[in-house]
Amino acid sequence: MDANSRLTASDRIVRRLEGMLHSWSSRGVVLLYAALSREANLRELVSRCPDFSYLLPRVVAGRESLLELREVTDWNQDLAPGAYGIEEPLPQRCPLVSLDAVDLVLVPGMAFTPRGHRLGKGGGYYDRLLGHPEFRARRVGVCFDCQIVEEIEVEEHDEPVDVVVTEERVFGSFG
Repeated sequence: MDANSRLTASDRIVRRLEGMLHSWSSRGVVLLYAALSREANLRELVSRCPDFSYLLPRVVAGRESLLELREVTDWNQDLAPGAYGIEEPLPQRCPLVSLDAVDLVLVPGMAFTPRGHRLGKGGGYYDRLLGHPEFRARRVGVCFDCQIVEEIEVEEHDEPVDVVVTEERVFGSFG
């Protein structure tokens, strides 16, 4: 998928999420991700749905590769390259938010199945976050439609998402 196609598809995903966010997020606390070049970029969601609080994860070095969650309010000043070159919230500018405060998480992935199984990048960061007993947010996987596959080899530690959203389709529900 070329850069223009990714931009167009990302915009369609944001529009789809915009229409669903209010029914999916009861407290208005949404955990986003900072998109890598081959992932759907959701940054526009912040300006389209300004009445939500948005968080980004930050890798905590030396703590078994855990993510901490921080609220971002100034998307131009609050971020800097962090682990793996991914934009992360600056701790001195962005308040720490507890895991149980989040009610919706938008999860990136290299691929998803229609049943919500996810292929990540191998670090296990999201699997540890989603599997944490204090983290009870609704789980939404986000990818491009070309990243939907029928099967992914699932391991014991892999954590699925409830819903998968692409620019073309929505799979699953919050049963």
